[in-house]
Amino acid sequence: MLKKNPGKEIVVKIDTKAVENAAKFEMTPSDTINALDFATQNVDQYYPDMKEHLTTMMNSFRDEEHQSATIKLLDEMVVNITDPAQKTGAIIYALEGVFRENQSFSLKYDEEITDETFAYIEIFDAGYKTRFKGYYARLEEQTKRLQEEIIKKQELIKQKDEEIKQKDEEIKQKDEEIKKSLQELENTLSKFSPEDIKSNTSIKQLTIETEKFYRE
Repeated sequence: MLKKNPGKEIVVKIDTKAVENAAKFEMTPSDTINALDFATQNVDQYYPDMKEHLTTMMNSFRDEEHQSATIKLLDEMVVNITDPAQKTGAIIYALEGVFRENQSFSLKYDEEITDETFAYIEIFDAGYKTRFKGYYARLEEQTKRLQEEIIKKQELIKQKDEEIKQKDEEIKQKDEEIKKSLQELENTLSKFSPEDIKSNTSIKQLTIETEKFYRE
């Protein structure tokens, strides 16, 4: 994650112990909202044209695990940022790093984000990648498995289609054979008069069976 115009390089020294404590701090009654709630409440004031963009990203988490872990990392980031405009911008900027599809905020407001704030965003980005490395590996493995299952299903469907075609051909062939046999029976029976049929038991039985076969 790089700024378009980084300017003078700022090195932010983070007290590891302080960050750990900040992640565990108990909020006062006047400061009980998480980072996403803070951004929602302040985006109209500082970046009104980004409200819809923020809402879209907030509705794009893959599942509850993804959302809760991201919020925790955002909370750890913004506890170090006191200016509300910078804090709001940092949250939106960081979320763009999470979803990566629409970078409209960073393209428009990059220069308004200070180097110090951006340093905290980079810390968030690194923490996010570490946190979700295994998560995305599982998703990729699951996607690969599903793709393999789809291929197997497609092959099975193709095989069934071929079997159906083969059965259709066999049925068609059998139909032709039946039609031919019926035609031969008709030709044979047409040579006998009603008197022949009545007087000959074999012919009579053949006539009855032929009629029954037609009905079936």
